Amino acid sequence: MWAFKVLNWFGIGHKPNQSHVMDLIFVLVMLLTYFDTLFLYFLTIKENGNDLKWGLERILSITCSILLMLSINRNRHEFTAAIRKAKFINNSKSEIKLNVLAGCILAFPFIYSLVLLLACEIGKDELGFYYFFYGIPVRNKILKYFILYCKSFLFYFLFPTYSNIFVFMFCASCHNSKMTIRNLCQELERCPPMAFTTSIQIRCLNCRRTIYKMLGVLQERFSFTSFVACVGNFSCCFALLTQLTLYTFSESALSYQADTVINSINVTVPLIMMFWIPEEIQMELEKLNKIILWKYEMRASSGMVTENPSIEKLLLEEKAFVLSGCSLIAFRRCHILSVFGTALTYGLLILSFEVRN
Repeated sequence: MWAFKVLNWFGIGHKPNQSHVMDLIFVLVMLLTYFDTLFLYFLTIKENGNDLKWGLERILSITCSILLMLSINRNRHEFTAAIRKAKFINNSKSEIKLNVLAGCILAFPFIYSLVLLLACEIGKDELGFYYFFYGIPVRNKILKYFILYCKSFLFYFLFPTYSNIFVFMFCASCHNSKMTIRNLCQELERCPPMAFTTSIQIRCLNCRRTIYKMLGVLQERFSFTSFVACVGNFSCCFALLTQLTLYTFSESALSYQADTVINSINVTVPLIMMFWIPEEIQMELEKLNKIILWKYEMRASSGMVTENPSIEKLLLEEKAFVLSGCSLIAFRRCHILSVFGTALTYGLLILSFEVRN
């Protein structure tokens, strides 16, 4: 699948005999971009004290992204195993969606850099050029635009693009687990209640135990990294609200507005996906339990005596499973409104403080 080749480009899903040189170069470039971005934010805070909240929130976002990258590189083999499993999604619609999603993630750094460059030029935003060049004047217009495009591309790739690549891998692994459970559900639905004998029940019990073991590995593998990615995106939401309330009517409003619009899409959509897709696993598990219960009810209504009560008891025992980040953030759809409600409350609080000042 083309989408998973993208992950190999960035050192995720590394092949055993593949050289580590390109991965090392990629990590070094990202680290240099990280420290360069930190310097730019500190320069912004120094020049304008009102940017302190915005700068700290942005710094937290890119720090989460670099922490995510280092964590993935340290546990490369575990994430490689997750990708290999997700590659075998035998569904053409799912494959098309994953390929389109990967293409959009890769296209956005180019779009962002171009839009920011045009916004700075049309809006005559010399302040943006000032910060990107550390306050050093650059007279050559072509060189100035080229450096601005390259630096904004690397900056945007560090966050949110790399974080979104991880979210893509996380959601693909969750989707793969969901499809595994769905296949078992479809197989049981085709089985008549009268044919749901002890041998089929034992096979179903073994399959369900394998599924829960697979989900346990998924939770262990993505617990910390999913938490970091969620914190980074959530922090960026705060930064965007601060940016929207403070700088919409400033001299460089056009570049700020362009940055806000593009980042809003690339931060909120992955955040919603992180809470939306993992709950599909729980929904499929509930469906599986309902199918098993229905089979036993149909057998009981037909007057068939239970052949093995212990197996029936184990199969009817429902086990709840919810993916979480470090047991602090439960990835459930009902929490989406809570997350964005918190961000909105925070934004309105900042706005009220600014109005008072």
